[in-house]
Amino acid sequence: MTDVRLTATNPDNSSVVPVACNERGELRLEEPLQFDGNLDGSLDVEGSGTFHGPVKSEAVNDSSKWSALNEGYIVIQDPGADEGSIYLRCRTSSGVNQVEIRGSGSVSFANNQAGFTSEGYLFCKTLRGNIVMLNNLVNGLGEWVEYTPDTRKDLVQEKPEEKREERSEKDNSSESQ
Repeated sequence: MTDVRLTATNPDNSSVVPVACNERGELRLEEPLQFDGNLDGSLDVEGSGTFHGPVKSEAVNDSSKWSALNEGYIVIQDPGADEGSIYLRCRTSSGVNQVEIRGSGSVSFANNQAGFTSEGYLFCKTLRGNIVMLNNLVNGLGEWVEYTPDTRKDLVQEKPEEKREERSEKDNSSESQ
């Protein structure tokens, strides 16, 4: 039998190169790309990916802030978070928030139409459009009171007042010593 070799043209420099075949004459394909190490810069991938094990994302300048996708749950760590920080937000493509979990422990659903306060109280919007909070149960019936959920702006404005109160308390305790 005549010896026949398969060749191809290299697109970079138009040189003729041999094509790898196995012992049965079938084209030898490359193994899937595997990488183990660190990558500096950005990585853009088109298509899908499967990860076996946790996927962790750290803040660029602060490794104490990170989030991780683990097998079956998500962990988010931010030591500097305050009550107004948002840990998880799910929204529609039009920007309507469906779920928010905040640093205060409060949770809201359906663009802040229902949820739980940071103290654990249930709140919701009535058919009439009033936002109310469950205040008490009497003989199985709920007593609802008017409620206004805190906005991010409200939470940010409260912080300086709290700090001023803390400083004045420290000043008062140091003066009494």
